[in-house]
Amino acid sequence: MAVGERRCYSEGAGGRVASRRDGLRSPMPRQGMIATAVFGFLCGCGQPPPVDLDPDGTESAELEPGSVTWHDDIAPIFAVNCITCHQPGGLMEAIDLHEFEDSHQWRGRIAEMVADEGMPPFPADTSEECPQPWGFDHDRRMSDQDIATVLAWVQDDAPEGDPANEQTYTAPPEVHLDRVDMTLGLPDVQTIPPVTEIPDVISCFVLDPELEETGYMLGMETVPDNRKVLHHVGAYLSDRAYIAALDEAVDGVADGQFLCPNMGSLGDAIGGYVPGVLPLITPEGSAVQVEPNEVFVASIHYHGVETEQQDMTTFDFKWADGPTERLAVTLKSQTSQTANAGLLPGPNDRTSAPEFFIPAGEAWHTESMYWDVKGTGDRTIYSMLGHMHLAGTFMRVSIERADGTPGPCILEIPRWNFDWQLFYTLGDQDDLPVLHTGDRVLIECTFDNTENNPGVVRIMEEVGLDEPTDIHYGGGSTEEMCSLVLGMVEG
Repeated sequence: MAVGERRCYSEGAGGRVASRRDGLRSPMPRQGMIATAVFGFLCGCGQPPPVDLDPDGTESAELEPGSVTWHDDIAPIFAVNCITCHQPGGLMEAIDLHEFEDSHQWRGRIAEMVADEGMPPFPADTSEECPQPWGFDHDRRMSDQDIATVLAWVQDDAPEGDPANEQTYTAPPEVHLDRVDMTLGLPDVQTIPPVTEIPDVISCFVLDPELEETGYMLGMETVPDNRKVLHHVGAYLSDRAYIAALDEAVDGVADGQFLCPNMGSLGDAIGGYVPGVLPLITPEGSAVQVEPNEVFVASIHYHGVETEQQDMTTFDFKWADGPTERLAVTLKSQTSQTANAGLLPGPNDRTSAPEFFIPAGEAWHTESMYWDVKGTGDRTIYSMLGHMHLAGTFMRVSIERADGTPGPCILEIPRWNFDWQLFYTLGDQDDLPVLHTGDRVLIECTFDNTENNPGVVRIMEEVGLDEPTDIHYGGGSTEEMCSLVLGMVEG
């Protein structure tokens, strides 16, 4: 199993916008610490290892020993933040956190992951440099108070409390579409081999709505069948003939399913699924326009468990009766490779011209580029997806106005995780950021090309290297990209 491979995405407290602790977030690469903790989390139990239970000076030290117990304090926090995945039948049922006995044996690892903000996994955050005032829908970050409470509980050897206070807690209810007009499924029941044979399977499935005229999609929701193995889903809108040709090119037959190539070649990204995430719902008065020659493509990542499993996940759609007032569109930036395409000078360029080049041994290498907004009319941003590969550690996206003045920072991902590339939907729908013609989107991507980055270790294992090697631009996971997808509403 690759280090840091299995992760759980779970429901969070939601709604928190302010930065953690003192409002400062240092964008240092922490993926190595997170992945190492995950590896231990998954592969060991019993007595917990030593861990700094108060790494950032939280108020955990102010909580008296014995004042925090499982039944009174911790179980409600875990119900909101953890047991979407960590329960029987969940993606991470092997680490069951809905009962005291199981949670107690994992107490040391729980403290590590909570203190380092590796769980619940939500790679985006806010900082002094990127305050991001809109917040996020489906925000999974734990509150400072909840973090302090969990750390104080572990520091006190995780007491159970009074069993008479035991209550039954369940994961938060999932948010569904308010109306389902169409359901599309996989062409066949999928068999997922045990993890000892194939740890990960990533397959693409064609979902053909067979429209006879232009349709206007208001919502799309993944309905998972087997939560034990369904890791995540990427959803795309693409030309039917193009996808059929790609399908045949990959496996020799256009049968509606094929092992996925790089996801950038699948079409326009429109959304996705991880456990606990909300369905795609376009802003009020807008819809995604779908032509009769277009199909949806679901890129599904299955992660094996101990035994062979089967899955028949389906997808629900909500459609408008006709054209909406505005169109919801996605725009994708391409990774800039030259100055003419927007690449800015970097710290390790070997010539006077900018180049996309990440040298081996560099732990803090940054590539910066811009994307000019063309066309006419304003576009309102409501969702964002950043994209890098295994060497990535940090991303920041901001806007520069047409007159050269700085606009807002709209996204910062200080804990980049290749396995959790999420669409982030902005929370405050009343005052969303707007792109005007002539504006410029600035994208900053940072990479760690050393063995301290578990993603680079994965690259070395894939290619059979004994040490890191120089990384260039490319679509494969052993190469690198720095790109962005924006979900926007026209007008």
